[in-house]
Amino acid sequence: MCGLVAVFDSDEYGSAHLDKMCSTIAHRGPDSKGIVILKDNEFQKINSDEKNNINFKYGFGFNRLSIQDLSNKASQPMISDDERYLILFNGEIYNFIELRNNLIDRGHKLRSKSDTEVILKLFQVFGENMLEMINGMFAIVIFDKNKNSFFVCRDRLGIKPLYYYYDKKRLVLASEIKSILIHSKINPQINYTKLNEYLTFRYISGNETLFKNINEVEPAQKIVFHNSNVRKEIYWNINSSLHIGHGKGTLLDSIINSSVDYQLISDVEVGTQLSGGLDSSLIASLAFSKDISKTKSFSIIPEDKEYSEEKYIDYILSKHEFDAHKIKFNIDHFHKYIEQATWHFDQPLSQPNSIGIYTLSKFASNHLKVLLSGEGADEIFGGYDRYCVARIFEKYPFLSSFYNSIRSHKYKRDGSNLEELLIFLSATSKINEIKKINPSCNINNSLGDRKKIFNASNTESFFKTYLKYETKTYLNELLIRQDKMCMANGIENRVPYLDHRLVEFAFSLKNEYKTSTPYLPIFYNASKNTKKILKEYGLNYFDKEFIFRKKMGFSTPLEEFFNQNDKRDYFYGIIENLNRSGILENKLPCNYLTNSNEMISLNTKWTIYALSVWSSVFKIF
Repeated sequence: MCGLVAVFDSDEYGSAHLDKMCSTIAHRGPDSKGIVILKDNEFQKINSDEKNNINFKYGFGFNRLSIQDLSNKASQPMISDDERYLILFNGEIYNFIELRNNLIDRGHKLRSKSDTEVILKLFQVFGENMLEMINGMFAIVIFDKNKNSFFVCRDRLGIKPLYYYYDKKRLVLASEIKSILIHSKINPQINYTKLNEYLTFRYISGNETLFKNINEVEPAQKIVFHNSNVRKEIYWNINSSLHIGHGKGTLLDSIINSSVDYQLISDVEVGTQLSGGLDSSLIASLAFSKDISKTKSFSIIPEDKEYSEEKYIDYILSKHEFDAHKIKFNIDHFHKYIEQATWHFDQPLSQPNSIGIYTLSKFASNHLKVLLSGEGADEIFGGYDRYCVARIFEKYPFLSSFYNSIRSHKYKRDGSNLEELLIFLSATSKINEIKKINPSCNINNSLGDRKKIFNASNTESFFKTYLKYETKTYLNELLIRQDKMCMANGIENRVPYLDHRLVEFAFSLKNEYKTSTPYLPIFYNASKNTKKILKEYGLNYFDKEFIFRKKMGFSTPLEEFFNQNDKRDYFYGIIENLNRSGILENKLPCNYLTNSNEMISLNTKWTIYALSVWSSVFKIF
């Protein structure tokens, strides 16, 4: 788990600037740093304290968080034994031991015990086909010196982030956007074509970001940059053609245990994030049962009891002798960490509870380097209330039309057909609300690439298509949040539910094994109808009352946050900054965030607040 930077600049670039780009994301890899440039067609290592600013066209930087093979033999940038290839690799390959043994059996020699060298050797032997062999989370850049080409790829689900700027004269790749912005020829500008999508959903879908001309490598995407040619391809799609019925419970048990086994492989200690929900509790329990040592757990405990799941955390702790750590959390943490968290996230902070994850990882970094989390279970097994809505509308199509026809103006749902209605179920603001601050907002420009992604996710089931769409959009954003809030403090976050074998298993299940349709087209407690197979499996470990309680998630006290009387001047200043930036088409009243007007939702207040903080942190005016 690390941070990488790669630069090609036809005008040549200075090694001192490359070093600064690398240092900007030093938090991702505080254990060591490596800089390599290509000079006279030879790879040349540059000392970080070297005073000479050497010009180059091809340069590579790496910050390492040592997890596998702690020796210098595993340091990066890593150069192949034939000195043709250079690799930058951020992530973990969980089946690297088997792959390494297979390479040795084939007669290949490896000088380290790292997964990085295994990937490099696999690429030498099998080329791009090596992606079919690896199980893990990764962002990879491999440079071919003979062809002057870059092979770039991201893991199947998008667990590890990777961004790029490309304009034919230069290519800049990095684990985080802020590193790209250090390049002297790249200025931070807002991507206005995506602003209305952000205001509606609080994040951008597809490959664009809220920074103009800076793109995200998409999940399961590989890109080859060669001279002025760019080849892009999606190398993996979720296979949902199979329909698993008989033996599903046994198969789930086998795959989920295999995934946890893999993700406990580490040369450093592995702990768990324990929220008190089923997903993280199940992973923590499985990990504890396999680990001889006393597993460390870390939990955020909101000060306000209304938002706390401490009693459920205590229930899990009563079943296992975890070395438990509870971190108290209150609204003061928002003020304390909002700017830092926004800087680490690169874009406006989409989820208020990101501050909680940042706080947890900051504390956990004093104890270890790796944490398991329960991220991803809701999206692949159908755990959100809106998935019940999707099942209802799929089973009773006339209800979606009826629902659209009778809705009032005040409670209007956006979307003119079932596809759009489902997409807008995860929107955080209504378009009519956004139009008051950005009149150009309409359904088409707020959707962005979402309809294209939805249509590309097409399966034999409308419900399954919706879940597939959610893994490519909503889940991708949650994974970036999890990665950056943890890596901000040098913590590697692992997500056992997103082993691609488990994802394919989940999508091969019949719909009723994930989310069922209530007898009436109304659901009072969606927890009885969502994530059914995982909850059934959870009964092997936990009580019914624990499993089938109403889903809470990591809630945050936004109403209390914006209603702090002693912070009114602060919130007025936030709006003044945003008005000065000119980002929005209409200027907002200074009391926009503190006004108790019910027509302005708390979600929209957070959207505006996060946008203003982001524009200030990255100086976008």
